[in-house]
Amino acid sequence: MYKLVTFIIFFSVSLGQSASLNAQATPADVLVSVETAQNELRLMYDADMQNVPAIKITSSAPRRPRHVYFKAREVFLKVQTLRGINGLQVKSLPAVPAREIRPTEVKELVDRIRADLSEIKPKYFVVEEATAAPKKNGVGPTDVYLGLVYTSQLIDGLDMPNVVPNDVYRVALAVLEEARVISSAQNGARSEETLRLVATGKKPVDVYDNGETLMNLIQSISENKDGFDIPAGVVLPNRPSGKITPGHVMDLMSNTLAELSALKAKLGISESAANQPEQAGKTPSNVFDVIETTKTVLAGI
Repeated sequence: MYKLVTFIIFFSVSLGQSASLNAQATPADVLVSVETAQNELRLMYDADMQNVPAIKITSSAPRRPRHVYFKAREVFLKVQTLRGINGLQVKSLPAVPAREIRPTEVKELVDRIRADLSEIKPKYFVVEEATAAPKKNGVGPTDVYLGLVYTSQLIDGLDMPNVVPNDVYRVALAVLEEARVISSAQNGARSEETLRLVATGKKPVDVYDNGETLMNLIQSISENKDGFDIPAGVVLPNRPSGKITPGHVMDLMSNTLAELSALKAKLGISESAANQPEQAGKTPSNVFDVIETTKTVLAGI
């Protein structure tokens, strides 16, 4: 009996210490997890006799933990695709916390990414443990965001399929449904605005332009509607140089989802529609239509 009580006390203390450590997570702690995940991927590159690609993207608009979290969700889904390709169980996205995102939530999600990547290594005949990345000073959310962008790039290099409109549509649909949740909370009834499928011939650049218009609308609502202000305000992204790809639109939609998540947290809305099912048969025009409908829903708030 004494041993059982001692074990329970020890277990409870351990859980308390773990929760305390999580509560104190900083961007530097999250970056350690991100860069350790990159080391897992480097081991796979070595086993596959590939050169590790150089970093493509080195700058970003200033980011908050919410933006980092939703970028981590993108990476999580890519890891699940890589797991499926390699015959492993595909896992579901965790629910989005019903609060303003903290580094703690980001670290928990990145730790899941690390664990899921570690289970893929045997498929590349890798038995070596990844080296833990050192902790750095002066790290902010933008640094972690860029680390996740590079992690996503590394995953892409492991025979991954390119981002396609189906992937983008899934995130855009989450944006629309989150807008409906906000509309319902404010107006007392769920928006019945029909998803209009009328656009034709749209290219990713057209969709990106429309997504920027949506982000500007959210910024205007946050700045001008009483009680709708969110921490640090809506962050408008830096427009990518060169040809716009579905991946760029995906990034924009993920950041839009982050802003709506922050708005829900400010309004005390716990309902979430951020996790949408996989999609098929979608085109850039379909994504354009989803964004158009989202603008209509938000304009009615």
